[in-house]
Amino acid sequence: SYWNWPSYWKAGAYLQDSGEATIHFDNLFEADGAPQNYVPSISISSPTNNTNFLPNSDITITADAEDSDGSVTKVEFFEGGSNKLGEATEAPYSFTWTNVPEGEYILSATAYDNEGGSKTSLSTTVTVQVPVAVTGVELVDINGALAVGATVQLESILSPNEATNRNFVFSSEDSSIATVSEDGFLTAVSEGLVNVTVTTDDGGFVDSKLIHVLFPSTEFNWALESPIDGTGIEDGANVVENLVDDDTDTRWSVQDFPQSATVDLLGDIVITQTEVTCYQDRAYQFLIEGSLTEEGPYTMIADRSTNIIPSEPTIPIVNAVDSVQARYVRITVLDANEYSGPWVSLTELRVFGDGERIFSNVDDIIQNEVVISPNPATNFVNFEGAEEYNKMYVYDQSGRLVIYRKINNLQTLDIRELQSGFYMIKLEGDEKSHISKLIKR
Repeated sequence: SYWNWPSYWKAGAYLQDSGEATIHFDNLFEADGAPQNYVPSISISSPTNNTNFLPNSDITITADAEDSDGSVTKVEFFEGGSNKLGEATEAPYSFTWTNVPEGEYILSATAYDNEGGSKTSLSTTVTVQVPVAVTGVELVDINGALAVGATVQLESILSPNEATNRNFVFSSEDSSIATVSEDGFLTAVSEGLVNVTVTTDDGGFVDSKLIHVLFPSTEFNWALESPIDGTGIEDGANVVENLVDDDTDTRWSVQDFPQSATVDLLGDIVITQTEVTCYQDRAYQFLIEGSLTEEGPYTMIADRSTNIIPSEPTIPIVNAVDSVQARYVRITVLDANEYSGPWVSLTELRVFGDGERIFSNVDDIIQNEVVISPNPATNFVNFEGAEEYNKMYVYDQSGRLVIYRKINNLQTLDIRELQSGFYMIKLEGDEKSHISKLIKR
């Protein structure tokens, strides 16, 4: 809106409290400078949403209405938005709808003030039928762990499907691990296991599920910068290597489902946790499998084929793994929840666990263009000639990565935390790599 009192231009979409939207295309609104009239407020206080009545009952509809700068002159009651049932001109504002036949009805009320302003309430749904009792309830499993900070809308299924009273509430036994609103919006707060429960209004039937909340791992990511191959035709610069570059601002994108990417961890790793982040916070549905050989057979690591949890850059889709040993890890994206487009777009795949990295013919690839000194060293190592490299990896004698760092004109490395022994230092640049030996005293 562009204001020039007492007139103004209005252009755009405006969402009203009633849930309706109005569109204005450069409309000029003119006034005489008189004070603005504020429309009344109104809400239906009775009956409550999803109330059931017996056939041919009388239903009394009551509304709360007020006008902040004048008075309410009348309240009209509607069914279905346009079928006027009756009106009231004095508080308490109510109307009794008599001998209501069987069916489902949407009720609303509109309040009018002394200056001609009006406001319509949010709708209330009621049913009129012989009640069907609830016989049970099932809390739908989210099929996997949640990362701290993740949110999800829980769902439940009432039995039978024709049950009349469909009201239920959710609760958490430990809000320090996960909070749950009464309508089932769950937020993971801290690491742990927590029971989440749904209870029906009719009959008090209960079902619960154990929710596992995990912190995103701070351990070494074995997939980081590892060799990786993917299916499909990559979308320009959105190549599969972006899936293991530790940068959620880049992505791997290929079109149509399903698509797979396979990463070589360069060692037989006992996998304990995996993490996946998705482009634009989507909730992709996928499988993660592992194998000791590239050809397989592959063992299931994480089944998120029914995943409904979206991911954010700092809140991945996290999976606890029961110590599956694998060198090759394959993710297959099957579909997505809510997102209806054709693109598979993941930003990161991370793999955590215990193991040793494999090196072969190291002496054949040692180069002399970078000089490290002193060597042997005790506290610090100085580098000369490392200006063209941007990443550094330090491996112990077993091949385990003990230091990883993004570097820029590296000159000194602090090795005081390393144990005495033999280490390999690998430097990587955009077009080349370098490996040196280091002895820590």
